[in-house]
Amino acid sequence: MIRALAQQAKVIRLSTLQGLRLIEYRGDAMIGAYILPHSRLLVDFSREPQNGDVVVVLKDDKFTVRFYKCNEYNQWLVAANRRYADMIIAGADITLGVVIKVVTDSTLLRDFMF
Repeated sequence: MIRALAQQAKVIRLSTLQGLRLIEYRGDAMIGAYILPHSRLLVDFSREPQNGDVVVVLKDDKFTVRFYKCNEYNQWLVAANRRYADMIIAGADITLGVVIKVVTDSTLLRDFMF
């Protein structure tokens, strides 16, 4: 179901605070939300995701970043790039972390947005 999870991020360092990780994102699935390749994401894996949150999905030691969407029937992941299909995650064996901060080098904006 989530076979499209490519190695799109790497953990830079683990925080001493439980549940927090700083991740360098390498993918382009969230480019429409200004989360560019080489952006750094502060992720809280102890926080429960809410509808509309940007989340990091961890499955089989691979990361991807998407918007989290849910209703009373399903949970799914939505990219901010039309080239990527939505992924239903209900019942999948995954770990979700909520992105609480994004740091992007402003010189990357010029390269990716124009």
